[in-house]
Amino acid sequence: MLARSDTGYRLVGVTSFADGCAKPNKPTVFTRVADPTYGAGIADLVKYIEQQENFPGTDSGVSVLGSGAKPFGCAAAQGAAGNASNLAAAAGTTAAKAKKAYKKAKKTLKKAKKAVKKARKSKKAKKKAKKKKAKAAKKLKAKKKKVKSTAAALTNANSVAATVGAAAQAACS
Repeated sequence: MLARSDTGYRLVGVTSFADGCAKPNKPTVFTRVADPTYGAGIADLVKYIEQQENFPGTDSGVSVLGSGAKPFGCAAAQGAAGNASNLAAAAGTTAAKAKKAYKKAKKTLKKAKKAVKKARKSKKAKKKAKKKKAKAAKKLKAKKKKVKSTAAALTNANSVAATVGAAAQAACS
């Protein structure tokens, strides 16, 4: 029994013996082709048969399931899983950069608060320091918002990558 695969066809089953076809109380015994015990020998036999000059309908590229053949659609599923993983990695990088920018903005605000405390003597200096503090606080708020949105995007990307990865694993088994 052959099934289509990404690389051509794969052998998925071999009838070992039977007494007729689907008769009541008459067993049909099949060989589990994916079993490593049989898979290698069957793969060698298929290659031998394909190499016979007078063998009609030779279709090279028949792989035995147990010899590493992947089901049809496996390559596409693995490609999608790789893309999803790359997107999740990119989201992780963006989230890390956002966190770094947030920490920097937090330090800037801390410095601005200290500058306000130091500028008590001069009204002009105090006013200038308060402006810097307000600007730093606004920037910090924006950075915090960016951190939250990138963290949410990272969580979503990781979830998608896990789902696509599981789908690829299922498609390739």
